[in-house]
Amino acid sequence: MTKILIDYWNNVPVYRQLLPLGTRRCGARLTTGRPIFAVFHDTGNIDSTAQNNVDYYTRTYNIPWERTSSAHIFVDDVEAIVCIPIDEKAWHVMYNTVTDNLWYGIDANDGAFGLEACYFSDRQRSLKSLDNACRVMAALCQSWGINHWNQMPGHQEIQSDKRDPGNLLAACGYAREDMARIDQLVARYM
Repeated sequence: MTKILIDYWNNVPVYRQLLPLGTRRCGARLTTGRPIFAVFHDTGNIDSTAQNNVDYYTRTYNIPWERTSSAHIFVDDVEAIVCIPIDEKAWHVMYNTVTDNLWYGIDANDGAFGLEACYFSDRQRSLKSLDNACRVMAALCQSWGINHWNQMPGHQEIQSDKRDPGNLLAACGYAREDMARIDQLVARYM
């Protein structure tokens, strides 16, 4: 699908390049109709850009269900790309995770959007990617009425076997568990 500039969110250029329908993007609306919380992720693969990730997801849009994962939006040090509409389901948190259900009463895939931030071996690029991701997250939280202080967990906070966005935080020189740093940056751009 063609990449189209849709807007600037807090000075970050945001493009739309939707994935084809398949296992990564099923086209089903969120069970809640609209996101009621957000999950902050990092890509888990150092030195890949938002475009690299969207291109990979596009090439592998219909992989077997048991290996499927996806996200709504990828952000790097230059741009953000929406690849699944924010009010559609994406597969960004395992269904057998219980914390999202305890905290929000629903599985993240059914009631939340997932933002994936890129990180780099170059600390300055990682810092810019973190800043851009927080700018985009602030715009999305504001648009959907999501309170980033208590409705925007990091993936590692709701799924114990995950280490993101700790990878991004570490690449920036911060503690892996320092979600307060992300909360404060998002608050700055709200």
